[in-house]
Amino acid sequence: MAPNYYWTHYLDAVILAREGRDEASHAAAIKVLAVSPDHLPATLLASAAELQSGDVLMADSRLKKILKLNPYSVPALQMQAATQLQLGKTKEAQETIQHGLSVAPTDVRLLSLKADAEIKSGDPKKAIATLENLVSTHPKNALSLLRLSVLKAGQGNKQDAATLLDKAAAAGQDDPAVRDQIIAIAMRTGDSARVRQLADLAIKSRPQDPQSHLVQAAALGYQNDTAGAWRATLAALDIKPDFDAALMALAGMAKEPAQRQELRARYEKAVASKTSTGQTYLAFSKLLRADEKGKAGVIPLLEKGVAAHPTESKLRAALVEEHLRAGNADTALSVAQTGAAINNAPAAAAALLATTYERVGKTELATETYRKLVSSYPQRADWRLKLAELEVGANGKTQATTLLRGLINERPFDSSAYIALAKLTARDNPREALSIVHELGEREPHKLTAMLLEGDVLAQSGKPDDALKQFSKAAKAGADPAASLRIVGLLDGTNRGASADDELAAALRKFPEDVSVLAYAAQRALAQGKAEKAVELQQKIAIRNPRNPVVLNDLAWAQIQAKQPQAIDNARKAARMMPDNPNVLDTLGMAQAQAGKRDEAIASLRTAVNLAPVAALPRLHLAEQLLAAGDRKAAASVVAPIEGKQLAKADQAALAQLNKSLLN
Repeated sequence: MAPNYYWTHYLDAVILAREGRDEASHAAAIKVLAVSPDHLPATLLASAAELQSGDVLMADSRLKKILKLNPYSVPALQMQAATQLQLGKTKEAQETIQHGLSVAPTDVRLLSLKADAEIKSGDPKKAIATLENLVSTHPKNALSLLRLSVLKAGQGNKQDAATLLDKAAAAGQDDPAVRDQIIAIAMRTGDSARVRQLADLAIKSRPQDPQSHLVQAAALGYQNDTAGAWRATLAALDIKPDFDAALMALAGMAKEPAQRQELRARYEKAVASKTSTGQTYLAFSKLLRADEKGKAGVIPLLEKGVAAHPTESKLRAALVEEHLRAGNADTALSVAQTGAAINNAPAAAAALLATTYERVGKTELATETYRKLVSSYPQRADWRLKLAELEVGANGKTQATTLLRGLINERPFDSSAYIALAKLTARDNPREALSIVHELGEREPHKLTAMLLEGDVLAQSGKPDDALKQFSKAAKAGADPAASLRIVGLLDGTNRGASADDELAAALRKFPEDVSVLAYAAQRALAQGKAEKAVELQQKIAIRNPRNPVVLNDLAWAQIQAKQPQAIDNARKAARMMPDNPNVLDTLGMAQAQAGKRDEAIASLRTAVNLAPVAALPRLHLAEQLLAAGDRKAAASVVAPIEGKQLAKADQAALAQLNKSLLN
């Protein structure tokens, strides 16, 4: 009836926040601010949502503006100080806190933030004094007593630390969260007597609370009584079969086959209960996926979970992923569509539909879905950037430009939109692109980014020599090694390979441990057919990052090109860590093929194609293996959708050879 009445939107934002619908609440608060930009409660609601989602710079910008109009708002000052601490602006945070304390000298939140700032500035003694002041006026504040205890212990004052811990336990005796923190502190400090005492107290005071039994399990585990910890965890699950924390604890302890069987039985009881959560289904599905015999039960389990929790977007996304993995693209799309069509569907459900459309190659529908998302949730800069990218792909340059300009106006502190807009306009209007770059360069945090971007624009607009000069200038200003790597790429692109060799060699001497330089050098070596050199460089990275699946995958790919048998071991490690990544599965498939395991290779490559139906390279590799296995018809079907321009030159040659073989 009154779409521009700000108070209606504010009430909507409050109600949505209470219902836990954070994105919708945030969008409603933005609608308030569109009509009434100085509305303090809506600003606080929007800023809180931005802090929660990690959009700290936006919250900082918003709070600065509102505090100019409301300099004595304690909630705004609290939030601004917390924001400044997150951004590492300790001095500014201290000034904000001091101003806040002049308004509310005993405010618990401000005093706690003051202690945070003092710790960050390296002055624990001041933090202790601040917390002592806090607990003198709020002696029952258990969390402050706990913090003070930890700081005292850190200063070597164990007696005072223990006394404060006792006071915290007394003040928070009815708060299980406080009790659990005290137990964690006691475990860290080796105070086994306190751990036992608190665990026993939990059981005596709340024998029917499953958390009490889980606390006892933690205490017994701390004492290396694994059997006792197992029994106590089972006792917690006897009371509450779908107690996710206990199920996770049981999973961590289940090592023997009988224990794994018990764990599975407990998960079956959990999902059968009426109060099971989406997390229960997700954890159980991962357990089944890890067991070869249980894999067939994953999709039915997730379907049951989605039926029980239709608005749980993570659960629905897991089901979409499983259907894609199995090659059921139409079913995956149907699952995503159903979630987005639910009345009052969460924003994440519409986002899942958009990404699913894009993954299966329905770009127009993906674009339209993102348009609706952006209209409903304008606060999501990532969705607006994605929509701009899709608009460009659909020849909607004007629409993309409007989107990016809007982002720059609303988020002048964020370089993403500047970069995208400058690159979008570089070919047709290099002068306008450079104007955007200079606009970005006027902002102190982004000066080096702007210098690199100017070189990119010059290169893109056909001025390679000017770009080289700009990159050299950026390198001298401190933008290395990124500037040097851009110089190498530009020299290679303008057929000055010898100069590129010299530049890269200099970068490797100057930055011998830098991962970006080593990775670039490895990729360049691969492109030049120097696979063994690429392996050598990738191994240097892997030594420093032995648990990084991307690094292991890149190493395995280089080893495949070098025909080294170790490729399959590294590919398997990467696939265990990233089982749903099509690039990783593509590498695994090629490593398996090289090791003579063609059936396994075809299975891995088929899964890679299922997970990324529009990706060209896994299709090419799968078709090659199918042809080698004698399945000409399947190979032709797999290779048919590939467009040569999607592939690098070497892979284009492989595609041509494959098509030739299929015709013969």
